[in-house]
Amino acid sequence: MASNSFILPKAEVAIRDAIRSKVFAWIGDQSKVQAGLTGGPLDIDPEAAPDSTNLPNVTCEASSAQVDVPNTGTFRVSCTVHVAHGADDTNYADAMDQAGDVFDYLFDSDFLDAMNVSGFSVFGIYHSQQSKTRSGRRWVSSQSFELSCSGSTIS
Repeated sequence: MASNSFILPKAEVAIRDAIRSKVFAWIGDQSKVQAGLTGGPLDIDPEAAPDSTNLPNVTCEASSAQVDVPNTGTFRVSCTVHVAHGADDTNYADAMDQAGDVFDYLFDSDFLDAMNVSGFSVFGIYHSQQSKTRSGRRWVSSQSFELSCSGSTIS
């Protein structure tokens, strides 16, 4: 795991593990919930055959961080959760409902509780923006938010 001062990979793993803990039946294999961009919606060939895209999937991205309160080890981390579905496999309404299930969980106190694990502490979540797009033969829905957090356990 990364050092306490490199918060981005820790945030991605905490978000991924919290979403995996919820177990969304429609996603099937929980390994389809990924931390970082690897295996996520941005590096899937939009022209690929549906069976090669590993969809649906959820990707948890922490893109930037700034010190939240100086000299405390706390950060404000900008995060985005992407939910991708194959348009050949899932109709639009179902894709939006399932993305909504994930986004509802991001607003739930259980999500915050699930992110507070050994070596990571979350103090608050601030939701900022939602978006959706069609990328090739995929529906991609995204929820952006900021976390107030620390790369160490604070009780």
